[in-house]
Amino acid sequence: MPHLNTSISPSPLLIPSSGYTPSKNPSSGSFSDYLRRELHGFSGVFLVSELMVSDVSPMTVRFALAELASEGFLFRLARGVYYKAPVHGDIDKGSTKSVLPGPVEVAYTVASKRNLKIVPCMEHCCFLTGLDRSLYKPHTWLCNATSAKIKLYEGPTLEFVSCKEARMFTFESDTVRNLSNAIRHLGANRIGEPQEKAIREELAKVSPEELRKDILKCPEFVRGILMELKK
Repeated sequence: MPHLNTSISPSPLLIPSSGYTPSKNPSSGSFSDYLRRELHGFSGVFLVSELMVSDVSPMTVRFALAELASEGFLFRLARGVYYKAPVHGDIDKGSTKSVLPGPVEVAYTVASKRNLKIVPCMEHCCFLTGLDRSLYKPHTWLCNATSAKIKLYEGPTLEFVSCKEARMFTFESDTVRNLSNAIRHLGANRIGEPQEKAIREELAKVSPEELRKDILKCPEFVRGILMELKK
């Protein structure tokens, strides 16, 4: 069984939204043969919903995917989520070298394909910014839709928590957003010297233009802390 890459990606790897778009009328042979041909040049994560073809039942699609997965042509990451390696045979059940996409990559890919916006949860922002390294929740995100979970068959459960704050998804700088969420989560009374040092180090990564725009999206008390430490 291939092992899952559970490392945190420095940035999301998004599969192009065009992905896989089959023609409406499979020519001949079984549907699994058709999918094998159509997916031959494709690599990456895709959703079962992208494979729905006119006049082909969902059951037929599921059986075809199961057959291709049993052959090692595909790997089933979660319910309704599959992975196609760049080279056929990379996902071989007897191989110990195959590496599947990590949870972060899967989460951002699924979100992109479902037109969702996701950002790290507030607890994990504390870890990412260095304000509190004990708050490590790399597989939980805030999203601009209904809360949902995706249980990976070989890995953790990915959790998307609904967030109704539209501004949360409009920051130009991920660093400013993460700082804002981390400070909000900890509260002003828990910002001591170690946190102030971490905040200064993070702010040094932000351009003046980004900070000028994003600071207005932060709560008032967060804005005050950031402006004071930026001096």
